Amino acid sequence: MATAIVVNADIGAGPAIRARLLGDGFVVHAIDNAAADRSSVGGAVARIGADYGVDLLVNNAPRFEVRNALDMSAASFSSLLGSGLHGVFSSCREAARCAAESGTELVIVNVISTLAVVGLAGRMG
Repeated sequence: MATAIVVNADIGAGPAIRARLLGDGFVVHAIDNAAADRSSVGGAVARIGADYGVDLLVNNAPRFEVRNALDMSAASFSSLLGSGLHGVFSSCREAARCAAESGTELVIVNVISTLAVVGLAGRMG
């Protein structure tokens, strides 16, 4: 049976992604949004991959704080980059490492926010 890891499985499209994969016969390991920060998501993916293998990694879009760019602090922007870029990189790297070590084929799906396509005037996130 194929194994999937879904990051941010509890927010946005995450529950539907998880349900679909379960319906398609995957064993699904969920990493919730609270655990999906840049310092921990790679480690969680590595542990799951080492214990169960990984055939599919889905990085569901993280929760963004959409704010006026003039009101966003440097810390908020850093946090946005942390989950949106560093967390995705870390999870992809660790899943790829597990797949390479086990000789299995890996599929990675990175889901982004529609804000990447349709922005909001004066907003960041």
